[in-house]
Amino acid sequence: MRKLVFSALACVAFAGSGFAANEVVKLRNIEEIKELEIIESSGKPCNVYVWVQTPDGKKEWRTGEGGSLSWDDCGSYKDKFLQGLREEGLKFSDEDISVTWG
Repeated sequence: MRKLVFSALACVAFAGSGFAANEVVKLRNIEEIKELEIIESSGKPCNVYVWVQTPDGKKEWRTGEGGSLSWDDCGSYKDKFLQGLREEGLKFSDEDISVTWG
């Protein structure tokens, strides 16, 4: 009987320690998310590089410098820059686009 009580007690203690560890990890992940939000909201250099084909068939680089932008604003800048290139009649694929932020 004594072995059964100790076995049951050990199982409860082991299960309880697993829950405590998960709570610490969740708290740590929340802190990391808060840090990422702070980083993403601050402005950093945003540049867009596109390898384009001109209407006469030449290949060349086009660069867009968005200045100091947040992560979301850098994505918006990239979309507007690419739209401008399309309006100029330049051709490119997704593989021809490179964006740097930071």
